[in-house]
Amino acid sequence: MRLIGPLTRSRLVRDVLAELRSVIEARTVAVSAERPRKAVPFGGAVVSPSLALHAAGTPLVALELDVAKSARRVNGALCRAVGRALVHRLMYPRVVVSLVANVARSRDVTDDEFARRLAEVGIFVRVKPRRRAASGRR
Repeated sequence: MRLIGPLTRSRLVRDVLAELRSVIEARTVAVSAERPRKAVPFGGAVVSPSLALHAAGTPLVALELDVAKSARRVNGALCRAVGRALVHRLMYPRVVVSLVANVARSRDVTDDEFARRLAEVGIFVRVKPRRRAASGRR
């Protein structure tokens, strides 16, 4: 999936949803950005994942997607996404957190120990720098 143009969280969700639907056979696993996502009641609010995978009505995987628009916002976006993932774990056996950092170069915001501890509780984190489209200017 090649992202060109301004990147927002809603656009990322739409693009990932379309990509997942194109590779998963609809009769076996349902990919949803609307219902039947399992909303998790938590702290007086209801928290729903960005996307969810279900098989025969059983929750399989919640996906929490987010975009950090600058290098300064990567840590805050990652903390928010991991916090939401912890809530999703109340309903889903696995949660995947994917953060696209809208910055020119990669920052190492997840170390091995952090990723290992989250994986132990069923949360898998991936932070990926966005590759910017080549332009004629420097």
